[in-house]
Amino acid sequence: MGPQSFEEHIQHQFDSYCKKTLKLTARDCYHRIKRRGEREIVLSELFEQDLAELAVTDEYFKDAYTFNVLGYEIAVSDELIAEALQTLPADRRDIILLSYFLDLNDREIAQRLNLVQRTVNYRRTSTLQELKKYMEGNANEQNTEQQKQQYPPAPVSPVQRYGNITRVSRGNGNLPSGRHSKKHLSRKRNNPT
Repeated sequence: MGPQSFEEHIQHQFDSYCKKTLKLTARDCYHRIKRRGEREIVLSELFEQDLAELAVTDEYFKDAYTFNVLGYEIAVSDELIAEALQTLPADRRDIILLSYFLDLNDREIAQRLNLVQRTVNYRRTSTLQELKKYMEGNANEQNTEQQKQQYPPAPVSPVQRYGNITRVSRGNGNLPSGRHSKKHLSRKRNNPT
């Protein structure tokens, strides 16, 4: 085997290796495409009902309440919070909206509203307390209404119907039993220890 035949042999081996690699890669691609075709469905082949299940519609600010503060439109989507904010005076509502919806600190709010920083801090904390009271009251009202709708009224017991029962008999009904029976009390009086 001469040097030229050895080089030809190496070339044939490399050629064979490349052909085999390309053939196996093509087969893998073909099988991958076939598997994907079995699992995937083209959107144009779906029925309208199936497309409707897959579709998602964004509902940005659909039922939102908007507040205008210093030229900013602030949308509040929670109905209870929006109602609570509407009950506030405009200056206090502006401080809350700037603080919690636009993430401004007290110093920045004071500069924009031409107030002292301490005033902004006081109004923000006192307004939060007012909002808390308002929202707790409305939340309790909503919870009681929901509970009334969910649960029917409980049957009335004889104690509720006729008032408190003052005497409960124990044992056979003649004498009270337990620690406070007559025998126990008489022993306690005679023996002062």
